[in-house]
Amino acid sequence: MAKVRTRKRGQTFSYIFEAGKTPEGKRKVIEKGGFATEEEAYDAGIEAYADWKHGGIGIRSENPTVAELLDIWFEKHKAGLAMATRKLYSDKIKKVSSMLGSIHIQELKPRDVDEALIELADEGYSESYIKQFKSVLSLALAYAVYPAELIRYNPAAEIHIPKNAKKGVIKRQIITQEKFAEAMKKYPFGHCMHMTLFIAYHTGMRIGEVCGLTWDSVDFENRIIEVTKQLVWVDGVHYIKKPKTSSSIRKIYIDSELMEELKHWKEQQEHNALEYGKGYKRSYCDNDGILTVASSSLDMSHLNELHFITTYNDGRPMTHLRSYSYLRTLGLNSHSFRHTHATMLAEANVNPKEVAARLGHKKINITMELYTKATDKMLKHTSDEFEKMLSKNADKTPNADKMQTNQKSDTVK
Repeated sequence: MAKVRTRKRGQTFSYIFEAGKTPEGKRKVIEKGGFATEEEAYDAGIEAYADWKHGGIGIRSENPTVAELLDIWFEKHKAGLAMATRKLYSDKIKKVSSMLGSIHIQELKPRDVDEALIELADEGYSESYIKQFKSVLSLALAYAVYPAELIRYNPAAEIHIPKNAKKGVIKRQIITQEKFAEAMKKYPFGHCMHMTLFIAYHTGMRIGEVCGLTWDSVDFENRIIEVTKQLVWVDGVHYIKKPKTSSSIRKIYIDSELMEELKHWKEQQEHNALEYGKGYKRSYCDNDGILTVASSSLDMSHLNELHFITTYNDGRPMTHLRSYSYLRTLGLNSHSFRHTHATMLAEANVNPKEVAARLGHKKINITMELYTKATDKMLKHTSDEFEKMLSKNADKTPNADKMQTNQKSDTVK
């Protein structure tokens, strides 16, 4: 228990406690007064003592509840988080607090965490959601271990995700050339969805990356698209952020058909800007990446202008949310384009490592497991190659050698 004393000084009360020693070896005392009652002084002293003991990191209690710890941890770390991550953590903190928040962290047991995860799985929450739930809780508890030094071990560290948690498998399908031609007919050149679909089909980029693509990311001379950002939607706001992982920042060499379509669309955009005049919409973002769309007649020089590729004819940017709506009318989802692109490359015998780099995957197994499958063409190719191998090695089999030996013996006779 904190060694906090109180004393009355005039009409008010003060708290006082020892806080180690000075460099000269003398006792260091912290005291603060002005409290109306002795109880107020003591409570304030307990908080001050806990704050001093834990290095001034915001811990005001020797044994906070899980909810209090989560709030302290999040407040300490949220400034360094991307907006999407901040929103995700905030949502999971609310859920953790609703289930475990009232338990004091020194009384929190591994079985409490395990039971919470089992309850989530039984209620139908996905494996991904439960992993995020556990991750946020574990990070806060790790903070309580160090630097807060409130508990000796992390009770969530060794807890496993229940096996009955739903696997969030996204249905993907191959988009045949006929299906793609049908989509192009439904959304022809000039339609806001045309370039979005065209780029996705020819590059395998994520829809958020396609919507975040700007003209300064296209190298027409060398036929390269640089993927450096994406357009996302978080908590009612569109904003520009870096791609999902460092491996997602990449260069994609593109085919001549896509290059010609991009050139044609760039010219059309410039024509649209002239036709709409001051009514043409332009896009901007602030230093936090938050998107603003405004008429060309407004002075937005205090913001950074973005020249998006996928836009409506009046200049408004295409967003991934709007893209999903159009995709549903085709009976498709955005993952099908990446799935199709990877599978087409696999059918062409492109090295899996190259496919992974093009899609922005760090590990090849992600590409192979999620975005390719054995098509009839691939299966026939495998059979043909096996047959060639058998034919090539036929003369090397023991039976063949024996037959050749017998034939030589007959010749000698």
